[in-house]
Amino acid sequence: MKGKSEIREDVITSSVFDNLLYLPDDLFWKILRMSCYNYYDLPINAGQILSYEFWPHWDNTDTDNEKYVEPDFFIMFENFDVVIEAKRENNYQEKEQWKKEIISYLNEYENSKKELFFIALDGIVNEEKEIIEVREKIIPVFKTRWTQILNVCTKLHNDLIINTFININHYKRIIESIIDYLAFYGFLKYTWLIELLEKEVTINNYKNTIEMLKVNSLDLDLVNNYNWLIEFELIPYSINFKNSINVIKKIWGIK
Repeated sequence: MKGKSEIREDVITSSVFDNLLYLPDDLFWKILRMSCYNYYDLPINAGQILSYEFWPHWDNTDTDNEKYVEPDFFIMFENFDVVIEAKRENNYQEKEQWKKEIISYLNEYENSKKELFFIALDGIVNEEKEIIEVREKIIPVFKTRWTQILNVCTKLHNDLIINTFININHYKRIIESIIDYLAFYGFLKYTWLIELLEKEVTINNYKNTIEMLKVNSLDLDLVNNYNWLIEFELIPYSINFKNSINVIKKIWGIK
């Protein structure tokens, strides 16, 4: 943990990604890729994981950091590299921090010919892909949330239960551990929604949000029969949760 136990977002990062790393490399990448908004712009095949490191200390040249630059998680795949900056919902991502981490990556791996993808995990106010231009390089920044990872893991776990094969129980146990960690940190029930409601956050990818609501509802039959879910699926524009809070509270049995 590198002495990070006092910082909750770093504890979540370690808890979730340590467990994800026990899965086969292609399954690890599938979960991470599918959790990202605009995931279709990310490569399907990553190859094997060659190395990884939590909170590496990278060269701070051309940044204003005094000692070093410290991204949360770095993964070196066969086909490309990935830098992840993880936050909690109430701790916003900053473009300047992304830029510093990309610059420091280029300092460390200046001879690398592989493509770099940057993932901003939570602390986001929209789901749109962005780009950072550094040293004549264009680095795409993809966004996701802890709830997105939870959603993908839950769906995968359900698929594994339905499609029972020999020798996959260990996969199910690993995924269950990830779900348990995210539940422990408040993402399984409606805590994450209440935290979002405290901010002016517009959810553009409403279909994924609907799936998250279904997964976490106390009464699935009630959810599946609600006309507002059907209406949301037909809406071609973004929604704001504050307009639907009373309906969501009723579904979850919140007073």
